[in-house]
Amino acid sequence: MCDQLIPLAQSSDYRHVYVCEHGMIHLAWDHSTVYLPAAKLEELVRFVNRGINSTHARLSEGRYHLALTANGYYQLWMGSAGLLLSAVDSLIFVDLLQVALRQWQSQLTPRSPESANKPGRRYEPSTLASLNNTFSTN
Repeated sequence: MCDQLIPLAQSSDYRHVYVCEHGMIHLAWDHSTVYLPAAKLEELVRFVNRGINSTHARLSEGRYHLALTANGYYQLWMGSAGLLLSAVDSLIFVDLLQVALRQWQSQLTPRSPESANKPGRRYEPSTLASLNNTFSTN
């Protein structure tokens, strides 16, 4: 059971990315939550970004699969967990993942020697602005 969830990015009350003390990413999208090792976050971001910007209707890489449906929705499969994303939601989703990755990577950087001896958590919750889109409320 996870006791400490550290926010990495949030788009709304039901769309956010956290990391727990076990190093697992908790990716919540509406009524679904997907868990993956934090080390796999960059792989997922790269795949989804490439798939959304691709001219191909289908893309697969390992446990990830993305398909563009006839009515313009994206079906994203991450192992056995799937999401159906509208065109706008796919942009929000990519933005959310990119912000989470950037936040996670910034938390992995070593602390300065001056701050290393100070008490407190290494990971501080923060909310970032959108990297690309003005409609995100990160």
